[in-house]
Amino acid sequence: MALVPLTIPSYVLASIFRDAFAPSGVIGTFFLDRGEAFTGFWASVIVLTLACTPYAHLLVGAALARCPIREEEAARVMGANGITVFRYILVPRLKGPLMYAFLLVTLYVVSDFGAVAVLDCDVLTWELYKQRNGRSVFGVGLMLLLVVAPLIAGVRYLRSDESEEFAVGDAVVSRVELSPLSRGFAYALYGVFATVGCLMPIVFVTAWVLDGLANSVGFTSLWGAASMTAIYALVGGLVVCALSIVIGWALSGSTRHRKLLDIMVYVPSSLPGILIAVGCLQLTVGLARQASELKSLMDFLESSSVILLLAFTMRFLATGYAALRPAFNRLDPQKDLAARSLGASRWQRWRWIRLPSLAPSIAVAFALTFLSIAKELPITLTLAPLDQKTLAYHIFDAQAEGDLPDVGLASLCLVSIILVMQTTVQSWRRRYE
Repeated sequence: MALVPLTIPSYVLASIFRDAFAPSGVIGTFFLDRGEAFTGFWASVIVLTLACTPYAHLLVGAALARCPIREEEAARVMGANGITVFRYILVPRLKGPLMYAFLLVTLYVVSDFGAVAVLDCDVLTWELYKQRNGRSVFGVGLMLLLVVAPLIAGVRYLRSDESEEFAVGDAVVSRVELSPLSRGFAYALYGVFATVGCLMPIVFVTAWVLDGLANSVGFTSLWGAASMTAIYALVGGLVVCALSIVIGWALSGSTRHRKLLDIMVYVPSSLPGILIAVGCLQLTVGLARQASELKSLMDFLESSSVILLLAFTMRFLATGYAALRPAFNRLDPQKDLAARSLGASRWQRWRWIRLPSLAPSIAVAFALTFLSIAKELPITLTLAPLDQKTLAYHIFDAQAEGDLPDVGLASLCLVSIILVMQTTVQSWRRRYE
């Protein structure tokens, strides 16, 4: 339930909160009747906190699931209560994941583009987009790189102990159930979060669409934008998964340069999307100025969306690789050796041994990449051909023009595409689990 808000892009959340908390909005009329718009720094903090909480939940939840249960049981046998167990057993093991979640969320917030743009908060990502064709683009880009560099270094330092974290092995034992009061509080908290992060946005965008229908507003056709969103996300997801499989397999059999290659995968994906987009744009423009042959080639690559897909791959390669790497680490070499001794070819070993073992993780990698590309805004705004706009592009344009019915319809289409793909991938994943 806590992961449901992942389907709602941050810029859609920002549009909803800006409208709801406006002086004449549904909520602003009752609580914020001060004649002030819901924009600026604190508005961005609220929206980004809601958008980033699922990422922290994923990391902390995974860390809790890996905590040794036997230590908790031993402590309870010796008379320790829940608070003591939490303080002396869980907290020490959660320090690393919590710090990693903090750095990752901070990196996400620094890299965010859509929410801060909708809420009129002047930050480096928005300034870089405005200066993408200006003389100050390199200076702003360098400043943004200097800001994110320490965060990237911190994330990589904390990930260096990941293998030891996964190496904790304990028998699977049922955890102690929560008391009715604690369980009720936990479910209520989840319910509030899911309501504010997902149910309320869907209700609001649906209301915008119904309001447009009631007032006979002419909606823009979304077939083209929806098709391009699905195509970009599908192709980009397949490319990222294919590269992640190749890289994961290559690194699983190599230990000499593993850390260096690992960093080469993660660092480009840690950069803000707008920084990657502007870098690709400036590189394309610079090469096009060198010679007429290069200009023709760059125009072709840009019009055919090759550069856009390249930027997507750079931005989200680590997303797919991170989902697949643990699966490669868990492959049983004994099965592969047994199949080889029986005369199985390399393709047969891949088809009948490795692929079924990797299939659930491949599904997760594809779903995460599809979700990320479908919601991606700055790369699409900067590099997408004018005749190939996506739903994210359309939502941003419609919001800038104040056309809320169009924003609502495009948002519903985007969420529907994401949910359909997630449902399909989950059903395929269960076949191999």
